Amino acid sequence: MAAIKASLGLAALCLASQALGAEPKDTLPQSLLYLQNVFHLPKGPYYQVLRRKSGSDSLILVGPDGNKFYRDRHPDTVDWYSAPGMDIVRMNQPTPGPWQAIGEFTGRYPFKGFTFGAPAWPNPRYVGEQTELCQQIAEPAGSLSAAEFTRLVDARTWFTSSHVGKDDNFAFGSTAKVHLKGQGGRYCATLNVPTLAGHYQWSLRDSAVFDSQEFTQELLLKPLPLTIDTPLPQDDLSPLIYRATLNDDTLDPQSVRIALTLHLANNQQVKRILRPVNGVAELRYLQTPGHAITVSGKVDFIDAEGTARELQLPERTLVSVPPPKPKPPVDPQAEAAKPAANSGFSAWWLLFALVPVIFGTLWWWLRARKRQEALPTEEAQLPESQPQTPENDGFLLDLSRPDDVDEKN
Repeated sequence: MAAIKASLGLAALCLASQALGAEPKDTLPQSLLYLQNVFHLPKGPYYQVLRRKSGSDSLILVGPDGNKFYRDRHPDTVDWYSAPGMDIVRMNQPTPGPWQAIGEFTGRYPFKGFTFGAPAWPNPRYVGEQTELCQQIAEPAGSLSAAEFTRLVDARTWFTSSHVGKDDNFAFGSTAKVHLKGQGGRYCATLNVPTLAGHYQWSLRDSAVFDSQEFTQELLLKPLPLTIDTPLPQDDLSPLIYRATLNDDTLDPQSVRIALTLHLANNQQVKRILRPVNGVAELRYLQTPGHAITVSGKVDFIDAEGTARELQLPERTLVSVPPPKPKPPVDPQAEAAKPAANSGFSAWWLLFALVPVIFGTLWWWLRARKRQEALPTEEAQLPESQPQTPENDGFLLDLSRPDDVDEKN
């Protein structure tokens, strides 16, 4: 009997919620508050924001037939997006009847997705230009707060080279996330365009929950209207030079203003403003021995169409010439020790040179001595009957012996 009463109460609550089009409030009897996570789905598409307590896990939906749908496990006909404090669920053909949300459920609200208006493309003309990209983005149901809205919307923009021959940006490509900021119904982001001149395809892709849209346009970027030169100093007394020369005759030279920032050692910075004279703006700065100076900045001017432009200048490094190394002071004691060291060094070389001579002389002396010691022995071995060579004044030699011996001695 109690089960029948609970079922009747649940059905009555679902019908009342459907008729009023609102969530049950705390004004319901205390005995029925536990049923606030039960709602009735009619036939047709379902698209709603299911709120839950901050920091809680995603909800579990239980259909009329008892099937459970999870954030990461559900039929292909169900789309589920989970964000802090909410689950956004879209069903194409849900089963009509009472559904239950299991978890720290706090309420549900209608949702119609996002609409993205065509972006108001800016008109940059030069490389290094900073520009603002804006577009209309709306959430028609109005079920999200401003913070949730901006957190759920993701925008990315990228530049792709059109592969036009002789362009500086041939085969170039880059992408970046756009951080949109609300400006009275519009959402804008400040961007730096590429620093290579040429033809581009500029694309923007918006995505939020289950909705996405992509936009694109053609873009031509001209090179910087000035040439930057940083020659090396001739010596350590010459100044560092940063020279900018105008190379676009369509500009008004009087409108050109160059603001530079010099990044010195110890995180120090120096600001300088340059104005061209006869088309040339030049900065001269004293060298800092042992340190290089990095120069960054921007240039603003009025273009040929009368539009104010501001371009970021590429960073350049001014390199100082290292000063000549001073000669060390002369130490009298070290100078006095040099000859001794040199003489010792020469003595060693002399000793090495005499070693072969000594060994050669010793070898020759031993060989000669061995030869002399061998002669008496050979003579003693000769038979006494051997005829002797007669002595005469002609100094005859016995050529039968291995060595020539003076018989007279």
